[in-house]
Amino acid sequence: MISIKILRKKKLPLGITVEGHAEYEATGKDIVCAAVSTLMQALEVGLREVMRFSDTAVQIERKDSWGYMRFSWTVESGIGDSVLFQTILRSLWSIRRGYPKNICIKEVSFDEDV
Repeated sequence: MISIKILRKKKLPLGITVEGHAEYEATGKDIVCAAVSTLMQALEVGLREVMRFSDTAVQIERKDSWGYMRFSWTVESGIGDSVLFQTILRSLWSIRRGYPKNICIKEVSFDEDV
């Protein structure tokens, strides 16, 4: 199962972690994994190449063999409120609705400073 965690501080997104494999189909034929991977790659390209966020503004960690990718940023960056991130997030929820046995999305909230 793909596990997606959205980290929020005072309701504003500060990051997203995606890990695991959907196990919907065999490796190389898994449309659920492919869809989630494509969205995460689009988020990375959008943040780095389109919005031009630096390594200090957004941190990205990848371990492709584990099916792991983590993005984190500051509230001040505005990434959590960006059209790009909100589109990716809504798309992930849409995939989750179609494949609830293969994707879990959890929101983790902190009200105090992290």
